[in-house]
Amino acid sequence: NAVPGPSPVPRSNAAFYRRDSNSLQYWSPTFYGFSLRASYTTNEFSRAARPAAGQNPAIPEIQPDIFSGLLSYDNGPLKLRYAAELHRDYFGLSLIGGAPGGSATNSSSLDVGHHGVAAYTFQLSEAISTRLAATVDYLSYENDDTVSGNVDQYQRAAFYGLIDQSYNAHHLWFAYGQADSGSCSLVGSAAC
Repeated sequence: NAVPGPSPVPRSNAAFYRRDSNSLQYWSPTFYGFSLRASYTTNEFSRAARPAAGQNPAIPEIQPDIFSGLLSYDNGPLKLRYAAELHRDYFGLSLIGGAPGGSATNSSSLDVGHHGVAAYTFQLSEAISTRLAATVDYLSYENDDTVSGNVDQYQRAAFYGLIDQSYNAHHLWFAYGQADSGSCSLVGSAAC
């Protein structure tokens, strides 16, 4: 989805690993195997019309933007990655079970994703190698909702593992992944 902020393709606003248009990026050089990437997606879809003095806004001001970063380490067969992405006013929770966002009762949101990857390749011969890879991620969504009983927070963790056996250009792999059911909270502290 190339549209930043609340979009006509709503489920994508709950997703991370985005590549939105009008993003500023920095990619560092590699230094002793370490490198850094950072990105900021600009706030082009803010709803900033302000009401006359003394009036309450019918629709709150929102300022959707994204901050993200990636720290990488490469040392021969070892590869390590840690990434984080922060979405402000994207209302991802609204699209996976929370109340509609950008409203007078749900005026802002903060969604955060963390992702770690570790991979190691055993080069057994010129033609044969075995690669082991594992990933973990942790996603959290939070709406600033004020309506009692509405979901205002959700978080979950997941993992994925891979064994890849290669022989020349051929690969045989086994992979398994699972996400936990997560946990949530409701406005007013009722059971979720």
